[in-house]
Amino acid sequence: MENESTTDPNIVRFLLTHWTPTKNKAVWDAACGGGELARQLKRAGYAVVASDIADFSYGDSRVDFLKTKTRAGDILIVDPPASLAADFVWHALRLGITEMAVVMPRSLWTPRHKIFNRSRPALVMPFSENAMWVVWKPGSGDTKIIPLPGLVSNEK
Repeated sequence: MENESTTDPNIVRFLLTHWTPTKNKAVWDAACGGGELARQLKRAGYAVVASDIADFSYGDSRVDFLKTKTRAGDILIVDPPASLAADFVWHALRLGITEMAVVMPRSLWTPRHKIFNRSRPALVMPFSENAMWVVWKPGSGDTKIIPLPGLVSNEK
């Protein structure tokens, strides 16, 4: 298992500046770690359910998102281990979660990747050389790319 990493508050603000999750729906952080992302979402006014496969003293511990059969929230906002990001998206889609924001490795951003062929994201938001938020929202049209201001990006 990969070590816990903390979700930088600046990248959460970046996400919430450009995307507003549907209000009055439960948001699920299914890889909550120490709870930084979940706490920021709560401060922004969202009802948050937090869980993680490991016990980091925050949220429901020992919940393996990739093995869950039912969803604990309507919207998934998560910063999973990079090696599992695509698996988190696939599993969320299987659970019927269609609105989500997932931190993913930028190396996955290719039009030929199976995830993006199955379900077109609304937003792709690079925030570092290696990572990006990818946002899915029902009814979105073309994918919009919004890099973090100051980030040099070759994305088009």
